[in-house]
Amino acid sequence: MGYRHSTCILAAVLLCAPAWAGFAGGPLVLQVDATRAPQRILHAELTMAVTPGPLRLVYPKYIPGEHGPTGPIDQLAGLAIHGAGKILPWRRDPEDMYALDVAVPPGTTSLRLGYDFMMPIADGFSGGSSGTRNLAVLSWNWMVLYPQGTNQQQLMIKPSVTWPKGWSSASALPADAASRGVSLEALVDSPVLAGAMLQHWSLGPQEAMAVAADSKAALAVPEASVTAYRQLVTQALRLFGAKPYAHYLFLVTASDHVAHFGLEHQQSSDNRVPEDALVDDDLRRLFSGLLPHEFVHAWNGKYRRPAGLARPDLQAPIDSSMLWVYEGLTQYYGAVLTARSHLQTQEDFRAGLAMVAAGMANRSGRRWRPLVDTATAAQRLYESPNSWRDWRRSVDFYPEGQLLWLEVDAMLRTKSRGKVSLDDFARRFYAIQSSKRPVAVTPYDRQALLDALQATWPMDWDAYLRQRVESVETDLPQQSLRAAGWQLHYDDKPGALWAIAAKEKGNIYYDLGFALDKNGTVEDVIWNGKAFAAGIAPGMKLLAVNQRTFTIERLEQAIKSGEPLKLLVEDASFQFHATMDKPALRYPHLQRIPKTKDILGAIIKPRSS
Repeated sequence: MGYRHSTCILAAVLLCAPAWAGFAGGPLVLQVDATRAPQRILHAELTMAVTPGPLRLVYPKYIPGEHGPTGPIDQLAGLAIHGAGKILPWRRDPEDMYALDVAVPPGTTSLRLGYDFMMPIADGFSGGSSGTRNLAVLSWNWMVLYPQGTNQQQLMIKPSVTWPKGWSSASALPADAASRGVSLEALVDSPVLAGAMLQHWSLGPQEAMAVAADSKAALAVPEASVTAYRQLVTQALRLFGAKPYAHYLFLVTASDHVAHFGLEHQQSSDNRVPEDALVDDDLRRLFSGLLPHEFVHAWNGKYRRPAGLARPDLQAPIDSSMLWVYEGLTQYYGAVLTARSHLQTQEDFRAGLAMVAAGMANRSGRRWRPLVDTATAAQRLYESPNSWRDWRRSVDFYPEGQLLWLEVDAMLRTKSRGKVSLDDFARRFYAIQSSKRPVAVTPYDRQALLDALQATWPMDWDAYLRQRVESVETDLPQQSLRAAGWQLHYDDKPGALWAIAAKEKGNIYYDLGFALDKNGTVEDVIWNGKAFAAGIAPGMKLLAVNQRTFTIERLEQAIKSGEPLKLLVEDASFQFHATMDKPALRYPHLQRIPKTKDILGAIIKPRSS
């Protein structure tokens, strides 16, 4: 017969039942053997109480904070389900790759599942590369199968993990989690960082940082940086007013061999940076905003969360259309707190903001695709390639959202003559009523956001947000800066932060209309720009410039000459020549607007209370 979610499972079971029938309740016991973590292999033993009949097991699909169906089920292998003294057959649902069906035999009261998880070696979030010979990050969503239909806030799990000899670990999980249990929600929200070289720093009464690195040298964090992280905690609390967590742990993985990203959790954050990012001055400047961004998420994203992202079931589809608040406002306040805590100089803050504004001002896709659609389509855009992102757009709710909230902050300060700012909105919107820590997720919708803005300063916020979020071809990048007393200015001299970013990641040549990586491969092309007109596309590679072998230095020297640019371009197994007239170097900077108030300076000034 046909096989769908509500139909009978396995030929041996000839009755229909709810998909979650067969689970007897009680906590699941999850034991993870991570002693082979240096080999990128984890083994799990999972025990659950059951009753005879059909049982559907599911693997976490929609991972909180990743905004899409990113659960790496493809990495699970060797599954064996033990019951009634034998290994039971199971079958995957052909329409839901995250659901497995098994028939529990009569007289069976418990099942024991054994399976391996092969740690990824690719890019991505928690499904990305997560370990080396010396360290590993364990994301619990990798390791758990559970009965379908159980609420993640109510299903209890008793987790434990064994690491290689000589390794130590850090996690926001309670010390007694293995004996008392935690909810599935709390488990998935509490990754574990472990390694042979792991060091802790206290950052506040309930805040700390744990760093695992591939070398001892990478742990020699300057005291000035530790002091700045302590100031980050202080400035965040002065901004939001109260803590949504009982304790908070920054988990930092310093390695060149893991995926580099940040992922928010209620009482911790998973931050992964290059090996020397905490000790090398240039890398520290590039990655200074990561921990502040993830810390802001403790309030914006974990405690207060758009209703479309606050699902009790990890299998339920999400509505990410308000990520311009969840991520955009976090991007804004993450940058602001980076400056307020002196993790970044004011000059670097302005340089970073200039890069963000220039990127969005030159984003061709803003002519057809509104900001809200980049949020709604986030689960597709996160996985989309970098090629043609200028025209197609990418997860622009981060940078454009940052500019949106900068404009809101500047408007509030201007309209109120300095008496009201976005900080007042933050205090109101993220106010914590409960005395229990950590606080429960408190969802909101668009109307709740409008009400909080209206209570902060009365104006037609609905019309403003519709224009900025749902319309196309707005002047937001430039207007947000002008509202703060600054404007974009281009010249032929890259700032220090731009030069560092170009050295590490590659460069954007706005006048030529393309972005190159360090090796001359074209990463993206501006729609209808000079490179576009010359037939250049993403993925091609520059071989020569003006009849000399390509280097970045020769390209920029040729541009400065003002003569036509003649490029030899490789396209797979083909080569062709491309010419661009009147080339120019254009690097973005912020420039003060005469006779205006420096509202931007007031925004990044540290709060005294």
